[in-house]
Amino acid sequence: MLIPNAKKEILHTSARNQIGNESRISDLPVLPIVGIGGVGKTTLAQHICSHKQVESHFDIIIWVCVSDDFDVKRLTKEVIQSCPEKYATTENLNLLQKNFSEIARTKKLLIVLDDMWDDVLKENGQCWNRFCAPLKNVLPGSMMLVTTRSPQVADRVGTMDRITLEGLKDDVFWNFFKLCVFESGSSNNNNLESIGRRIVPKLKGSPLAAKTLGRILRMNLQVVHWNDVLESELWKLSQEETEILPALRLSYMYLPFHLKRCFSFCAVYPKDYKFRKDHLAEIWVAEGFVEPRGDTPLQDIGCEYFNDLLNRSFFQEVQGGYLIHDLLHDMAQKVSEHECFIMKRKSDF
Repeated sequence: MLIPNAKKEILHTSARNQIGNESRISDLPVLPIVGIGGVGKTTLAQHICSHKQVESHFDIIIWVCVSDDFDVKRLTKEVIQSCPEKYATTENLNLLQKNFSEIARTKKLLIVLDDMWDDVLKENGQCWNRFCAPLKNVLPGSMMLVTTRSPQVADRVGTMDRITLEGLKDDVFWNFFKLCVFESGSSNNNNLESIGRRIVPKLKGSPLAAKTLGRILRMNLQVVHWNDVLESELWKLSQEETEILPALRLSYMYLPFHLKRCFSFCAVYPKDYKFRKDHLAEIWVAEGFVEPRGDTPLQDIGCEYFNDLLNRSFFQEVQGGYLIHDLLHDMAQKVSEHECFIMKRKSDF
């Protein structure tokens, strides 16, 4: 019921703002979706945006990945470039905001800011205020949807009651986990089921953790392997704010070496980057990550590596390519932090 209710809330709020004689509204409604990493916030937002009623209601739906660097200029440029026949060729923030303001005054927008971190709160919230400056006096019916792990961010940017996503509940989550591991949803091995029931509470109800770790368990249905996962010291590590990082670390740890190397390399790409299988396989070959095997072309072997990672849920298929979930991207950056350096701005030199 969550998706229909969220969709209804967006359409109702948008329609309410269109009632009356006002040609503009002074404050853009902002609906926050809050929950731990991997619980399904982005998936919910995607389902809302792809609903036919939502698509037909708004003139333009704009999707921007925020992540841990709330850069007003970058975000403003991405918003503009998401609009048909609009280009952000200048680096002047004032000109960019003027362009953004013109779009907001003439088009009914649904702006989605995905994966917003506490970085938005820096400078006592002035960064957020600067980003929203062009959104004064916008066309009635426009709205913003924000996904975040932080309740503090939701309180700061939201103008509507938040939608809070919690992990899947016990029986539902157990059934989902079994589907991820056994495909049929059942096993004839009582020992594995018993171990699985002890692993499940460690996953915090996260569908991402269930899918990723579940695929690793599916690769080896031996009791010894499952016990190794259950008793891993990684469960005792600090879980930080994601609360499911140990499950993802375990999933990575049990990858074969060649897949570890290929996946960790993906940390050099930005979050929400849309990968193409053939192109990434070519790069892996060029980097020397692909091991020769008889007469099989290296490009084909690289594509096999990609498919292996896809089957283990390290990539997810989307329209026009493949994505890495933001938490898995965080992990890729973590495991490759001593091998590469990512520069986001000139000051990083």
